[in-house]
Amino acid sequence: MRLIHEALNTQYYKKSSWVFILLPLSFIYFLIISLRSWAYKIGIFKSIRMDVPVVVIGNITIGGTGKTPLVIWLLEKLIKLGMKPGLICSGYNSNAKSPQEVFIDSEVSNVGDEALMIKLRFQKLHNIDTPIFVGKKKAQVGKALLKSYPDIDILISDDGLQHYELQRDFEIVVVDGVRKFGNEFLIPAGPLRERVSKINKVDALVLNSYPRKKWSDKNENLNENLLFGMTYHGNVLANCLHGNRISNLDVLKKEIVAIGGINKDRILRVLESGADSICISSAITLSKNPAEEANNIKKIMQDYAK
Repeated sequence: MRLIHEALNTQYYKKSSWVFILLPLSFIYFLIISLRSWAYKIGIFKSIRMDVPVVVIGNITIGGTGKTPLVIWLLEKLIKLGMKPGLICSGYNSNAKSPQEVFIDSEVSNVGDEALMIKLRFQKLHNIDTPIFVGKKKAQVGKALLKSYPDIDILISDDGLQHYELQRDFEIVVVDGVRKFGNEFLIPAGPLRERVSKINKVDALVLNSYPRKKWSDKNENLNENLLFGMTYHGNVLANCLHGNRISNLDVLKKEIVAIGGINKDRILRVLESGADSICISSAITLSKNPAEEANNIKKIMQDYAK
């Protein structure tokens, strides 16, 4: 399944012509999401309002766009302002069906890798116990978090743009400035979860690794005041096993194996720009399944230890 997803995702951004055969399925998908959106608008499906402001950070394409780094940045800024944010995540590929709180000793299989990573980051780097809950239904997850932590004064949703059951006060869409929207078809013929026109309806559009001015020149209908640029870079390597860090990347002077997730090209660009001495001998994509990831990493370590 992972290989099929990777192959399709590659074709979406290469704009291969054979995906046209999937357009009838994309039309069916369009009808489904349109009817669903309409049902929420007229009240057939009920949406739920939280007792605190809700900020949703999402994307309109499948695959990684850089949402999680933006979520971390926003949480840090809110905490510095003296606010008490809570975070809700989907817990992608985890066993979390009903709302579950994320603890520093939670199992990845129970809460997902991204939620646990954020929890550990704030605990270890900032010594802050940020409330994080995961689950499939965002509104239920938000209510569970606020019930357990009634002092929370703002709720951040990592993903959830298409979860209309959760009422929101502010929507942020993150766009991969390099890959953009691929062939601009809806899934499964393309990478779009919803039409590109959605970016004109949100409260903020964040461009990851793409010049803000260049984008606004090409998209004259966009309000420049709602357009923001984003970039991230790494200048420190951290040893995941021992915790020690290297800030001078040139001391490596060796070939490395880069391991990334669903958008590994981004980590490759960060590594290649970090030091002249780094030579990437191969790049490996891991799935989002914890069991598969563990087995793959063990195999990688065995192969490259020879």
